[in-house]
Amino acid sequence: MSEFTSAVGIPQFMKDSKMTPLAVEGDVHGVFHIHGELCQIVHIILNHDQKIQAEPGTMTYMSDGVAAETKIGGFGRLITEGNIFKSLYHNKTQSPGYIGLTANFPATIIPMNLDRLGGTILSKHDAFLGAIDPNAHLTWKRLRANSCAACCCSGLPFTMQEVRAQGWIFMAAHGSIVEKKLSDGENIIVDTDSVVALTPGVTIGVEKTGGCCTICCGSEGLFNTALKGPGTVWLSSMPMEKLRKLFLMKPPKQRKAAGADGGQAGGNATA
Repeated sequence: MSEFTSAVGIPQFMKDSKMTPLAVEGDVHGVFHIHGELCQIVHIILNHDQKIQAEPGTMTYMSDGVAAETKIGGFGRLITEGNIFKSLYHNKTQSPGYIGLTANFPATIIPMNLDRLGGTILSKHDAFLGAIDPNAHLTWKRLRANSCAACCCSGLPFTMQEVRAQGWIFMAAHGSIVEKKLSDGENIIVDTDSVVALTPGVTIGVEKTGGCCTICCGSEGLFNTALKGPGTVWLSSMPMEKLRKLFLMKPPKQRKAAGADGGQAGGNATA
């Protein structure tokens, strides 16, 4: 991600931990431009006769002369709860065109150059947004876990979405995104919902969050996810899993009122 620089600079503590914050905005050699802070748009330049691939429903705008077509993307997408179809956008004019893509949920866009990452990336089921390569192939890959507990409790699905392509692809995740490069044998402990994507060499494990008090009262659950290098991982500060739980919760005042008025414990307390 050397083409991107942080909007506020990289603080020393992140440099020391080899963490890289994703830039709010970036421009890569006139190929694409990402703008916005929340619900970002990736603006992609389409040369004459160029095609790109995108997930259905992600087109925000496109120039006149860009034609859309939908094709079957492969049954492997169904295993990762994805759309069996894929959208292709083709610039049929003699001059450069453009297209703007936005994820189907509030998201930060994560550009990845797969030529520098071995041509393959593994991600959450709903993370893929689009690719400069119209022949980008999406299928599934078994989770590279080091134990049965990791398969069941790492927070990652047993079958991850595998993307194989040339050049730039675009992932999407809610929240602020950081990139962490893991050296061979290096470990990092992360929240079970925070992993967005990783390179195939990273091994998944789990570690207990702590003792009984921490497990019951620390709001971190029973396990945290352990990631072991070599490889690169991308992490989100506010994954959609946390956001969905937040919307299901009642505001604090309503929760207190419900406990005082309707619960047995509330009745005993007032007695």
